[in-house]
Amino acid sequence: MFLDEDIHAGLAYALRQRGFDVVHAQDLKRKGKTDSEQLALAVREERCLVSFNIRDFVFLHNQYVEQNKEHWGIALSYCSTSNPVWGAKTVPGGFDSHALPPICLKMPL
Repeated sequence: MFLDEDIHAGLAYALRQRGFDVVHAQDLKRKGKTDSEQLALAVREERCLVSFNIRDFVFLHNQYVEQNKEHWGIALSYCSTSNPVWGAKTVPGGFDSHALPPICLKMPL
């Protein structure tokens, strides 16, 4: 997973402690990069992008579809939290262990 900069950086740490292969935008010194640049990195690294930025990533997903481009999934949530422990407990339950098709997925609250 690639966690966008709007996700608390502590979530990446908490997920790694639970065995997940996850990086945060801050880990890669990518804060301030455009959403398009963040998604392009996630694609290059074959990672699902996780963000609370629904509007922009739905738009980018639709652009990818129109251009017949693929990505490794975009997981979006309406709920922002500053508690990384909450996120570490809820985010993994939203993912299946099988490869996701290149879709834009809104995670339940």
